[in-house]
Amino acid sequence: MRTTSFPSSIHRALPLLIAALTLKAAAQSKPPVAPIKPVTDTYYGQRVVDNYRWLEDQKSPDSVAWMKGQADFARASLDSLAGRNAFQAEMTKYMDAADVTISDIQLAGDFVFYRKRNKDENQSSLYVRKAAGGPERLLLNVPKLSTPGHHISLDQYTPSEDGSLVVVGLSAGGSEMQTAHIYETATDRELPETLERYEGGGFSPGGKILYYAQLEDLGPHGNPIDKYKRPKEYAHVIGTPITADSVILGQGVSADVPVPDYNFPFAFPVPNSKHALAVIAPGVETFREFYVGEPSALATHTGWTHVGGVKDKITDAALEGDDLYLAPSDHVVWSGLLRRVGSVRYRHVGEPTPYPYPGTPPDVDTEDRAPARTPTARCARFC
Repeated sequence: MRTTSFPSSIHRALPLLIAALTLKAAAQSKPPVAPIKPVTDTYYGQRVVDNYRWLEDQKSPDSVAWMKGQADFARASLDSLAGRNAFQAEMTKYMDAADVTISDIQLAGDFVFYRKRNKDENQSSLYVRKAAGGPERLLLNVPKLSTPGHHISLDQYTPSEDGSLVVVGLSAGGSEMQTAHIYETATDRELPETLERYEGGGFSPGGKILYYAQLEDLGPHGNPIDKYKRPKEYAHVIGTPITADSVILGQGVSADVPVPDYNFPFAFPVPNSKHALAVIAPGVETFREFYVGEPSALATHTGWTHVGGVKDKITDAALEGDDLYLAPSDHVVWSGLLRRVGSVRYRHVGEPTPYPYPGTPPDVDTEDRAPARTPTARCARFC
């Protein structure tokens, strides 16, 4: 596998090209200006004015005309640049140098899953291989799912703890409105059940139940924004009809766990622990509310205890046995036994460690933003 590196000449030429593009564009006629058509909504008692809501209808004559005008202006500006074609050819040579790109690697049981894109492909597909070594196998060929005029994307995937099953979230046309499909790793067979309006999920420790979040079904005439207003967490028993799925958490489901509008609830049993974890994610808010309960709380909706959240600036949590770890936003390390919540030992935030480079503490996975040396079990799907 080859990697790509750019010569110094490319780095020197790029600022000059950008400057030339800026000057050239300024000398040409201006791009079309989008007209202002105010639409007012009220969120949490706050009036919000959107002047360009009309652009969301990409098939309307006004939207098509504006986008075409923008594209024509950009095309003319780019094509008029001296030396552009030679620069494009040089950049293409380096951008196409890598044979493959591998990303989103996950370990589960004896398997390693990952996305892989060959340089002649526009999308990554899902592959699997034995963690101990051996040949890889194509599990889901994503480009073949698309048809002319109907593009399909792989938004996310989650394997079961032993790697025997994997659930994938697929969406059409860049909509990010996902449908979940479940596959058997050993046979590549897709199970018959699919989950509409899927927002992420994870399997129970035994792999027999899929806990998943789902957006509200508003029908064809509902306000598109309201689909995010009251999502719920469900439990699906593998091999049973979707209509038999039970509600686990959501607005009005549990008196112990309040779920305001536009908050995403997640709840599931945790591997290597006799407890369950519930999380309330307030939309795009960085911090979340966390609750711990016995696994029975998933069915009875009672027995949840709040252990930290937005006021504590908690972004992530992990349960390992009876130990609960909560990750704050500033990469502090955990220290000191604070108190017990039921049979769970609750660890509190210690004083921040002075790191040599602000924002990059040692031994911290900056992608997961979790404390150093925490258990591998964590709340990955709502982070």
